[in-house]
Amino acid sequence: MYICGISVSMEIRELRAGNLINRKRTGVVTVGIGTFVHMDNYKDDYYSGIELSEEWLERFGFRIWGHNTSKMAALKISDVLEFEYDLVKKELSICYDDHEIEGQWSCIPMFHIKYVHQLQNLYYVLTNGEELVLYSQEMTKGLRKESRDQGI
Repeated sequence: MYICGISVSMEIRELRAGNLINRKRTGVVTVGIGTFVHMDNYKDDYYSGIELSEEWLERFGFRIWGHNTSKMAALKISDVLEFEYDLVKKELSICYDDHEIEGQWSCIPMFHIKYVHQLQNLYYVLTNGEELVLYSQEMTKGLRKESRDQGI
């Protein structure tokens, strides 16, 4: 099922300016106002979410450890909060220091987070408006910000 050219796995209501998504002909783009304005004009498969992967997590600064049967990625958000992603199960958790036992961390699974834009939005909310930064220069090559000025 599709809504405004977006598969239901990536609902338009989840998107905000600055999110990264796939555009069929051009690849990865940054969502801008022009993206929202023109979504109704495109075919169902024109835009899609970018699935979380080891490569994307590394681009966002996650540290990776483990091996094929037990591989994890983590990103420290603050002294008491971090993301952990199980690369085998493809599951994200928010982990926090619960202060009851020194060094003990508790984790809350976030089963619905499957795409880059969802991770970006969750980070944005947890950090009071900070953007999740891309660290890989290779990723930013060819990245295009869509806007009306660029005549989509």
